[in-house]
Amino acid sequence: MKGLIIAYTEKFMHSLLNTLPESLIISNRYYYLPSFGNILYLEHLSEQDMDCIYISDEVNDQLKDISTIVEALASWFYVLKENGYLVISKTSNLTAQHIQQFLSDFAELSEFDEQNVPYYMVKKRIALPTKDVLHETAIKLCEQGDIDRAEMVLFKLYMLYPRFPFCYLLQANIWLQTKGGDYANVLWQRALRHTHCSQNLIFYALHLLRINNYHLGFQQRKDCLFKQDYFPSRSPIIPNMLDKRLCGAVEKLKQKTLLVWSEFGLGDEIMFGQLAYYLKHHCHVAKLIFMVQKPIKTLFETHPDIDLVLDASLMNETSFPDYDYWVYPHDLLAHVSEPFNLLPKRYPYFFAKHENKAKFSALMQSDKIKIGFVFRGNPSHENDKARSVHNVALIEPLLQFSEQIQWYCIQKEINQQERTLFDKYSIPYLGQYFDCMADTAGAVAQLDYLVSVDTSVIHLAGSLGIKGFVLVPFYTDWRWGYQGDENLWYPTIKVLRQRFDFNWTPVFERLKVELHEIIANRYNEEIV
Repeated sequence: MKGLIIAYTEKFMHSLLNTLPESLIISNRYYYLPSFGNILYLEHLSEQDMDCIYISDEVNDQLKDISTIVEALASWFYVLKENGYLVISKTSNLTAQHIQQFLSDFAELSEFDEQNVPYYMVKKRIALPTKDVLHETAIKLCEQGDIDRAEMVLFKLYMLYPRFPFCYLLQANIWLQTKGGDYANVLWQRALRHTHCSQNLIFYALHLLRINNYHLGFQQRKDCLFKQDYFPSRSPIIPNMLDKRLCGAVEKLKQKTLLVWSEFGLGDEIMFGQLAYYLKHHCHVAKLIFMVQKPIKTLFETHPDIDLVLDASLMNETSFPDYDYWVYPHDLLAHVSEPFNLLPKRYPYFFAKHENKAKFSALMQSDKIKIGFVFRGNPSHENDKARSVHNVALIEPLLQFSEQIQWYCIQKEINQQERTLFDKYSIPYLGQYFDCMADTAGAVAQLDYLVSVDTSVIHLAGSLGIKGFVLVPFYTDWRWGYQGDENLWYPTIKVLRQRFDFNWTPVFERLKVELHEIIANRYNEEIV
């Protein structure tokens, strides 16, 4: 049995010992120490660590407002074991009303007006719902469009599990669509007060990126991963490279050789290729080398500002060219203080080669509006369940525009359901002929538009300057932001977003409206 005394002196405890029933007097008691964390958050103590927590009025100076009271109650309750007790001095700023309002679903309140120390006794119930059950309940309510009840469940989740990162992630996404970025900022600051766990730090960094605070967001991301000695590259770095990792401002790159190291997905590398112009012409890098994954090497060779492209799969310790600094693509903007939208850019920055275009020219002869589509990505992607469209019933109404639109399937792979549907509308399946991203570029460059979920192909279209629509889920990737149709990376790509109900149907209805407008503009007619 363990008890924690939230007090700075022994006066409170001596008085309390003369008042409490014997069952609440725990011999193994600890006075609060700074090593436990902040006195309100106890972030260095474990979940359900204490049988009893005694709270004196000496914390009044820190319980200044209702928000702080909520955070303190959630923190102390989290550290308390089931069937454990919070014993709270009645002279503290915590009132019975606070306890009833915020803990009534999880605790039983008793009041004692003893002469020495009047106090509240809050007993934590047993068999409380798990964080996963509450989180899944909130998601289901979102799917049903019942946001008010979803937020009520999320508040319960917070009061029981204030260190659970996905509680904040879901609530922040809701608030960004309903209240705006300031509310989400406050929420993530609260998360970090409760714990600086790596997941919260990464989620906060991603939040900063979603609100387009790239400099701070990428710094936060870089610092978090670096402190963990975690290097997430698909091409592992070599230990003796660490001394040459870029640190500080990009001004030091003037007349130097920079190696940009392969990291993460194909779409990421295509997107960050946009920074080559800035590095070469604003930072005055003498020689710019990109090491990329094999499928996109030929594509990167079309970039006018990249001096050398290396195939990551062929590199080893002895085959590197000389360089002064190296950097991950995701870390580049951590070294740039200027807002991303003000950086000089080349657009488009990748180009389809003649031989790759010729491979598809005969298959893509049409006087109609030529639109390609990608409705599913790589099934091994961590967010594929959310980002891909698996219901072909949503797709078929689009294909019925066949009198005005010539559709092309740009997906790399299709399942039997999709094949049956595409055969029904005689849609060419170009993805089966793609050997590398340069081939994909050869086909995409001949389109009028691309419609795609968030895969590398939409990044390719954006980098080629092709118009398009990206369909993004509620839990969207940071580069597409939280709100609006525009994005900072590709001026030709319009963003169509799921709302908090995780429902693709309104997204496809919006896409149909966009297609009507495209057809009307092309043929100068109204389609009803």
